[in-house]
Parts: sequence; C-alpha cells; structure tokens
Amino acid sequence: LVEVELPPGAAVTFPAAAYTFRYHQILVLAGMLTLIEGETEHTLGKGDCLELGPPAAVTYANRAARTCIYLVCLVRA
Repeated sequence: LVEVELPPGAAVTFPAAAYTFRYHQILVLAGMLTLIEGETEHTLGKGDCLELGPPAAVTYANRAARTCIYLVCLVRA
C-alpha cells in the first residue's frame, strides 16, 4: 500500500509499461481525484475505489482546490 498526497492543480502521468504484470486499486481518502486511464476519465471522491484495467497510460490529477489523499494497492500478477 502506498499513501499519496496530491496537491491542488498537480498531475502525474505513468506510462502503460508501469502497469504491466501488476494490479492497481485506488481508494480516495480525502478530496477529489481525476484519474485518466487511457481514454477513459474517472472522477473519484472520498470513499471511492477503482481497480485499473489492462495496462494503459494513467494520469492522476487533482483539479480541486484541496489536497487529495489516496491509497494505491499494488499487487504483482
């Protein structure tokens, strides 16, 4: 498990290769998270959980005015 704090206005992108042979599940603890998985955009709020699909480029973005805190669960396939 990895806890991440994403400040307002911040975004980070990971290439599809970062998700090969790994399962990722995201749980938002506070704030809002925009997660762009390939061409699909998800908006997650506190308590929302999302399991990523097949490897694709993923962008984690905080478009809100407050810090977003979320957990990432990584499991090797």
